[in-house]
Amino acid sequence: MPTPDLSDEQEREVERLIALANVQRLRGQFAEAEDSCRKALDITPEDVTVRELLADILHENGKLEAARSEYRKAMELSPGKVSLETKYAKVSIEIAEIEREKAIAQDMLEHPQKYMVVERRPWLAFLVGLVPGLGQIYNHEFFKGGLIFGVFLLFVIVVGFVAGSYRGVRDIGMLLANTHPFVLVLGLVTTFLWVYGMIDALVVASRLNRTDKFET
Repeated sequence: MPTPDLSDEQEREVERLIALANVQRLRGQFAEAEDSCRKALDITPEDVTVRELLADILHENGKLEAARSEYRKAMELSPGKVSLETKYAKVSIEIAEIEREKAIAQDMLEHPQKYMVVERRPWLAFLVGLVPGLGQIYNHEFFKGGLIFGVFLLFVIVVGFVAGSYRGVRDIGMLLANTHPFVLVLGLVTTFLWVYGMIDALVVASRLNRTDKFET
């Protein structure tokens, strides 16, 4: 909205300055374009078009706070204008993102231990996995590791209870004949989980290392 009661000469000067600012903007001469807009605003301070153009130039030049301020002033002059509201929201989001990144960088400087990436050694995860479940715990998969270790512990306890029935057993046939089916099934499940746990620990440790390197 142009300032009322401008003379013909002033209107021509404003139009000239707007055209000049647009040319300078296209050339990447942001300081000169900003200066042209401000000269136009000295003549017509309530001109929404000039105010929005100035905000656009400031935004493209990386002066986000100044751009947001000019968008806000333009919105006050022309309430409800969608393009202004959209641009104001966009620059506000950019400012918030920059502030968030600054906060993270500051936190990294003050608490570097929080952001240290601990490299996992796949071969060590495999060796630790010789004890059922510990390979998963090494990879911080506590639930999975606890489950595997729990099944192994249950098998050990059950075998301890039925150990007396194996006295006098001399071959595998007698061993199978004296073993309850539940113990056999539990033994097979435990063996499977043991082998699976070692392989899984190796694979997961390798994958976590690749992921950590990609993220950093």
